[in-house]
Amino acid sequence: MIEGRVGKGSLILCGFDLHTDLEQRVVARQLRRSLLDYMASTDFTPGQSLDLDRLFEPSLAVAGQVVFASSGFEPTSENAKSGHEQAMKSESDIIQGELNQFNRMTASSQAAMGAAAAFDLNWENPWIQDGCTLPQEVQVDFRRSAKLHGLLYKAATTGACEFDVYVSDNREKWEKPAAHFKAPAGTKWFYTVVFDQPHTGRYMKIVITAKSAGNNELRIAEFEPLFG
Repeated sequence: MIEGRVGKGSLILCGFDLHTDLEQRVVARQLRRSLLDYMASTDFTPGQSLDLDRLFEPSLAVAGQVVFASSGFEPTSENAKSGHEQAMKSESDIIQGELNQFNRMTASSQAAMGAAAAFDLNWENPWIQDGCTLPQEVQVDFRRSAKLHGLLYKAATTGACEFDVYVSDNREKWEKPAAHFKAPAGTKWFYTVVFDQPHTGRYMKIVITAKSAGNNELRIAEFEPLFG
């Protein structure tokens, strides 16, 4: 819950559902009553002013968009062609959901396609490219400059991965990598890739430089930026 002053008035923003089925939800009903009583009392004097334009902006995770996904390979089979088509569609896929690595959305309509599948918070819906050559890269636009401290990486069940992470305010100019990471496949947990120092930028680029030897398929379960 958030309380604050807006213009000449004051308000409370509550993230809980305090409207539906209150006859059966005693706790919600009591919380609603307590909030209304509090707002009607002299104790309700919020000290901070709220900027509604900023307050209702989408979070960085929701606002993010995959703006580029490389496809430097020639499809070698019908499956590969299908994967290629999905990867190309990813340029307009929206990263969906809040930044919560424990929020599974298996079989959900929020599961993304192509490279955006590596950012849709559904690690059972991986980004797959069959028959690709390396390096491969994906770029994400956060829509505004953001401070990043690192990255969460979830390996797929098959295929190791090695990658570099870049952060920049200019998609045409990338400095040295913020981090380089190499991880085996098959773990059920996220790896935490911590930058040596925070990096600020509107864009993030991940370049996959290596995968399992002899494996013709690139498979990434999940990337999740860590904002500061």
